[in-house]
Amino acid sequence: MKKYIKTISIYTAVFAAAVFLCTLLLVLSAMIPRQAIKENMQRSSEYLAGCDLFTRINDNINGSVIDHYADTILLEIAYAYDSEHPLKSVMWAKYYPSFLKSEVHGLMGEIDGTYTPFQQYLRYWHGSTVIVQCMHLFTDLPGMYICNAILMVLLTAILLFVLFRYNEKAIAFGTILSLCAVGIWFVPLSLEYTWTILIMLIVSILAVFLEKKNKAAALPFLFFISGIVTNYMDFLTTETLSMLMPLLYIIALRHKRRTISKKDCLDYAKYALLWSIGYVGMWLMKWGIAAVVLRENTIPYVSQHIAERLGGQVDNLSPPGFLAGALYRNIKCLFPLGYGKIGFLVGLLLITGIIAAFFRKKEGRDRLYIGCLFLIAFVPYVRFLILHNHAYLHYFFTYRAQAAAVFAVYLILMESVDCKLPYLKAFMK
Repeated sequence: MKKYIKTISIYTAVFAAAVFLCTLLLVLSAMIPRQAIKENMQRSSEYLAGCDLFTRINDNINGSVIDHYADTILLEIAYAYDSEHPLKSVMWAKYYPSFLKSEVHGLMGEIDGTYTPFQQYLRYWHGSTVIVQCMHLFTDLPGMYICNAILMVLLTAILLFVLFRYNEKAIAFGTILSLCAVGIWFVPLSLEYTWTILIMLIVSILAVFLEKKNKAAALPFLFFISGIVTNYMDFLTTETLSMLMPLLYIIALRHKRRTISKKDCLDYAKYALLWSIGYVGMWLMKWGIAAVVLRENTIPYVSQHIAERLGGQVDNLSPPGFLAGALYRNIKCLFPLGYGKIGFLVGLLLITGIIAAFFRKKEGRDRLYIGCLFLIAFVPYVRFLILHNHAYLHYFFTYRAQAAAVFAVYLILMESVDCKLPYLKAFMK
């Protein structure tokens, strides 16, 4: 009993420290004088004014939509922070909604003093405004896109280097395959898309390192903190990636050492649970802190949004059609399925090949390992079904959560298929 009390106390202390640090960072960023970031914010607004709110890089590619709308609101929230009342302003997270014109009009009005922000957006932490504020001391939005692209490439390279360094060629190839399947090259073009990908890459690097160094005792804390940070930074985009991708690396690497045991499965469930507690707990803390600081009942501000995402109606669809549409629109964005008629045909051929591959079963398969991978592969689709309104409307970025499903299916094939080609067989080991 004392052991459990001690464990709960440690995690409670970690959670409290994380909430305090995250809140402090927001407050400190809100204390940056507007004048210090005004010039670069002006440049950012001019850049956004020359873009469509939703820009499709290629008309034939569904997954190439860039969301400047969300980025504009993020910049509005950051610029609206009040250095004289920093804590209240970060809790309200206000912006000026442009009902008759584009959101960029609201941002430009905030900058030149024409408009006063009044629309609250307190249901999220908007932790990414810390980076927006600090970066705008030195550069504008296009500069941030470039910095994020460089950072994403660097982190991906580090992850692949670590995997190759440990002679995990097959897992490294699966990483490349899963990232390509979700159009990773479009991600740096929108701040909204970037945060969960960067968190996923950082946590994956740490997870691989800890697993290979037999430091499994640190993994529960890694997932717990990952859930907290994900909720702090994310705009509800591809949040499950920061849990599922690192978990897949751990499962695959542990399987290389030995047959998966029931104890291993309990460990994986514990990691997922701790991530979920960190994620949900951090979200609830935002509403709780906001209620105390603002002396407002925050439930009405979030309940309508929750109800909408769980069951809001779109296009007069029937419930089954709504659910099916959410799945279809997300799956269709995958590479190569979402890349024109030829891409769709190639995708169908690949799927057919995958199905056919299961008829060439390998002897001595680890069924428990495959079962774990199957469960993870289904998680993104369960998420799409639960938040079907959100997944249906925002399919052009939520589809990237399927990177974990693609990676899981790849690992299942590695374990299930008896490859007869010598060079491929050597690669798969």
